Amino acid sequence: MHKPLRIHQIVLLAVSYFVIYQTALPALFSSVIYPEFGMQAYLLSMELAEAFMIVLTVLLCFGWLMQNTERFRARQGENIFTAIRCVAIMFLISAALGAFVFALFGMSEAENQVTNDMIEQLDRPAFIFSAAVFAPFMEEMLFRGCVFQPLRNRFGFAAGAAVSALLFGGVHLLATVYAGNWINLLYIFEYGSCGFMLCWAMEKTGSVLTSMLAHAMYNLIIILFL
Repeated sequence: MHKPLRIHQIVLLAVSYFVIYQTALPALFSSVIYPEFGMQAYLLSMELAEAFMIVLTVLLCFGWLMQNTERFRARQGENIFTAIRCVAIMFLISAALGAFVFALFGMSEAENQVTNDMIEQLDRPAFIFSAAVFAPFMEEMLFRGCVFQPLRNRFGFAAGAAVSALLFGGVHLLATVYAGNWINLLYIFEYGSCGFMLCWAMEKTGSVLTSMLAHAMYNLIIILFL
């Protein structure tokens, strides 16, 4: 595995994503934009915030991203195939764990997926951009670039992937925590397993672009076909 992001890049990415994008901007938009201009204006504001976050991240981590791009392009066919294998395994794991949770508790989807379904009905193109472009890019930068790679370089693949997967699963269940639907926390095994496989994709190819591609394909297939 190659050089990780520097500590100041990791801190700035984490602060900009979790403090500004996830917390401050939604609070601002919901208290100002939504009351004055409605839901469509709120969704548009969040789209612009997502575009800004992508540009900011590229500028902040440009050199690191270019190195990852070169490694991806050097073995492009093999890396694309690795991404496809990763997606197939994620679907198998998700199906098995989802069936297990449904059999035991009758739950068909996690709380955050219910919220996603509502947003998709309001603005499908924006939702597709968010799920298939923004989320794969930002989440892979955070959970694979900021968490997995530094930990992997210091403690090995298993430790780095485990921590990254746990955090990845936890973030996807924040809606469950807010709703107090604690039984939904069982889905951390499903989301966490997907996070672990995305670490595997990056480890296998040495490029975060592989895990980004797998993440994007996985989300897009769910949106378009499932």
